[in-house]
Amino acid sequence: MNRISKNLLLGLIFICVQTWTPNLWAADQIKFQTKAVRIGNPSLKIFPKQDSPDIYARSVWDMQSYEGRIYFGCGDLRINRGPVPVWSFQNKSKEIQFKEEIVVDEEEVRLIRAYGDVLLIPGSDAKESWDFGNIYLKRKGAWQKLRTIPHGLHVFDAAIFKGDIYVYITSEGYSAVLQSKDMALTWSDFLKEKQRESRSALSGFGPVVPLKESLVVLGYFEGDPCVYEYKNNGIHKHIVSLFPASDSYRSFGRAVGFKEGVLYTPLVYSRLKKPAPLLYLENVEKDSKIIEKFRNDHVRDIVISGEKCFVLTACQEDASYRGQIFMSRDLSTWILKAEFHVSALPYSMEVLNGIFFIGLGHTFLPDKWDRGKGKDWASGEESGSIWRIE
Repeated sequence: MNRISKNLLLGLIFICVQTWTPNLWAADQIKFQTKAVRIGNPSLKIFPKQDSPDIYARSVWDMQSYEGRIYFGCGDLRINRGPVPVWSFQNKSKEIQFKEEIVVDEEEVRLIRAYGDVLLIPGSDAKESWDFGNIYLKRKGAWQKLRTIPHGLHVFDAAIFKGDIYVYITSEGYSAVLQSKDMALTWSDFLKEKQRESRSALSGFGPVVPLKESLVVLGYFEGDPCVYEYKNNGIHKHIVSLFPASDSYRSFGRAVGFKEGVLYTPLVYSRLKKPAPLLYLENVEKDSKIIEKFRNDHVRDIVISGEKCFVLTACQEDASYRGQIFMSRDLSTWILKAEFHVSALPYSMEVLNGIFFIGLGHTFLPDKWDRGKGKDWASGEESGSIWRIE
């Protein structure tokens, strides 16, 4: 082959490679997004007032993508504002229509989980008797309410691990993780601890996070942070540090599995007074660590999409809130994918068809709280609204 032919061949190969594989991150090419566009606020239909109770109850506590749609709810289990609807929408046009999926017999929809072809809503505070708690499942397009969880006063989390469903509940005098081997028809005790009167001697459980080979439950044992690991049909307890950022953190916020570890945040949903960093429990036998990128940030939500991790942060700037969304594959290199301003505090996030959606909620004003008797203790007229980031 002469030099001209060889150079021509090399040139054609170069063009083909550049055209077919622009870079190895092609799947990550979500365009940088800066404009927040309001697409609606369906919870205004049931909580229409601009007073503190309705502003609080409209908060979009969680968003979850499932089979091409995003699901979300609202409510207030503190002063019992249920029953509440669950809505969904899809991102197929500029004009988005909200669909009322189901009205749940709960005071609040705090968490929605998707595992494969099953969508789960744990009943955070049933409106019926305390004899049973509820769980709601959607499969093959149909909803099912199962009022089967014994003494499930508050069902705060639900997970599927190797075909079985697990729920974290609190009841009168104890908290527990229950296991169901028949898709929530019947339940058996999996973990159970008495609740202690003193917070310094707190025992109990928190988020239930399924990983590839184990089920991880975050919690406390006699005042010490504790990780319960279910693996190879055995339960192992590990006393480790779960809040390296501050000893004052006591409760868990968002928690998801990523790369055989657990990503989570402290529970400080409605305040921006102190950082809520991103924490990572990489090894259940060792202390968790702070992801340095977010040491001084206020992390609002964590979304895992395939091999990618998206993190939403927020801070207040005068009369608005600045939100930022970062993406990483390894928790070391972070790419800023979106930056935007909205008029209420971002609470939740989802990504669908390469577009980010944000749910807003209230900001708590402790100076005006007075144990709920004061006025204007929650701000945010746009609480409950859904925004598309473009």
